[in-house]
Amino acid sequence: MGVEMGLVTQTAVSAMAWMALAWFVVGLLLGQRVKSAVRGKSRRARNRQPSARSRGSGDGGPRSSVELYVGNLPYSTDETELTNSFARHGKVVEVRIIRSGSNGRSKGYGFVTMGSESDSKAAIKNMHAFVMDNREIVVNAAKSRTHRD
Repeated sequence: MGVEMGLVTQTAVSAMAWMALAWFVVGLLLGQRVKSAVRGKSRRARNRQPSARSRGSGDGGPRSSVELYVGNLPYSTDETELTNSFARHGKVVEVRIIRSGSNGRSKGYGFVTMGSESDSKAAIKNMHAFVMDNREIVVNAAKSRTHRD
């Protein structure tokens, strides 16, 4: 009888270990789905907002604002500094520096929305290859954002 109890106990412990492992895996999978859903929601929310690049009269006329891509930014650059640099060349409507979601640090690029086509051309001409904190920045017209899955 002692041998049978040992076998039953051993089987029960083994089954409980497998059950615990299964719940652990399910928890990991659910955690990944939650993270994906959160990321997907914020991406959808960003896509719902009208892009500064697409703002304009809507009749094919001149756009009222133009979005510029600014790359190779020093990681220490903030929105105020970028606004001040571009304001010398026209009206700045919006400045966004892209930051890492995990630690909030700059990823080294951003977007500047200029008030008009002529302001954006002046900014590209004068700011492309401009040196900020020993880094030569890249400035050009932002490309349309395509839907990513």
